[in-house]
Amino acid sequence: LRDLLNASYEAIHVNSPEVYDEIKDYVSIIMPEKSEIVQLYNKEIPIFDHFAVTKQIKSGLGKVVSIKSGAYLVIEHTEAMHVIDVNSGNRTRSKEGQEANAYEVNIAAADEIARQLRLRDMGGIIVVDFIDMVEGENRQKLFDRLRENMANDRAKHNILPLSKFCLMQITRQ
Repeated sequence: LRDLLNASYEAIHVNSPEVYDEIKDYVSIIMPEKSEIVQLYNKEIPIFDHFAVTKQIKSGLGKVVSIKSGAYLVIEHTEAMHVIDVNSGNRTRSKEGQEANAYEVNIAAADEIARQLRLRDMGGIIVVDFIDMVEGENRQKLFDRLRENMANDRAKHNILPLSKFCLMQITRQ
């Protein structure tokens, strides 16, 4: 809360009366106008099940991460680096051809990759194997999209443009 609480928060649910009191007191000190968003959760369904947190953890932290339209990421960790492979999966092919299909999948992947890097707190060298694209303009748009998605990342990072093989190198602390 100290690092992340901001005006966009609409609710904070807590399932422990003791922790609820601590959080309520803390929020009333640092952001008094937001103290009412702290709510005690006391339903019978476990809090993580009620808000589907368990499901999100399982799907978001596994080796394979699904993204829209049947595409998916495969995230591998080695001793020296992390590797993310972008796959189109059973995605329906675009009527405009392979280049347009690859571009659409890669853009969706760029959105999810930025989220996964923060969610998993991945650091060090990260190599992303995007689906090959021939057009330089599409590679530039993809690079710009990932940079835009990473702009609010609190970890220091550096993103290099795509290679001719559609590999992107990222360093992240």
